[in-house]
Amino acid sequence: MFEYLEPRDGPVIDGMESQEIVYAADQPEYIPLRTLIGPDVQMAGVVSRWSLTPAQRKLVADGADIFLELSTFGNPLQPIRMAVGDGKIECPMDSVFSIRVPGPTAIEMHDREFTKAIGIKEG
Repeated sequence: MFEYLEPRDGPVIDGMESQEIVYAADQPEYIPLRTLIGPDVQMAGVVSRWSLTPAQRKLVADGADIFLELSTFGNPLQPIRMAVGDGKIECPMDSVFSIRVPGPTAIEMHDREFTKAIGIKEG
């Protein structure tokens, strides 16, 4: 049995709404997807946020796994990752996908382990 996850009904990162790009905003056959786009044009990193229902949270707490389906349309698989977090301070980012988080002092976050694992050398 699969219960599909839904995109979060709210900003990807609170306070960064003005930087969001919404995919499928004018396509009623799809669910709009709020995203933050990384500044690196070559990598074009995109972060979205998904929420679990209470029933889905219970399934995961009881040992269920989360599955990811990607449509590649016959092209090679792109590097992807999945993460769990509250989105308040941290968000899945690495040196290829860095954004400034607003606050008293902006924090730039990097995940060098991920960058190294997929073979990207930092410059």
